[in-house]
Amino acid sequence: MMRKCALLYVCMLIPSLALACSHKQPTAAFIEINDKNRDQALSLEEWQQAYITDNMEVSFKMNDAAEFKRLDINQNGLLRARELGFESVKYKRNPCENMQAKLNTMGGARALMH
Repeated sequence: MMRKCALLYVCMLIPSLALACSHKQPTAAFIEINDKNRDQALSLEEWQQAYITDNMEVSFKMNDAAEFKRLDINQNGLLRARELGFESVKYKRNPCENMQAKLNTMGGARALMH
């Protein structure tokens, strides 16, 4: 039973690690994590509730309605990545930096299966 659980865990973890190491452009990643309705843009409501991961830094004032209005170049009430600017969100470190370390910790799960 323990081996089956460990195998299931490893099989579930591998796709998660691959996704975490997708090299997604940081501004697109910011939009994606805050886009509740999945329209690839942020509404004012989504903007006011927006957050960043501990691996991101931004060059704009988050959650501020006046900043939203300033950034909404076409004034359609939605912010897209191109309006934010592709250099406005940066990763502090490469998202794939710790991939090898995570894969190494999976060795512990593999050891349970033997």
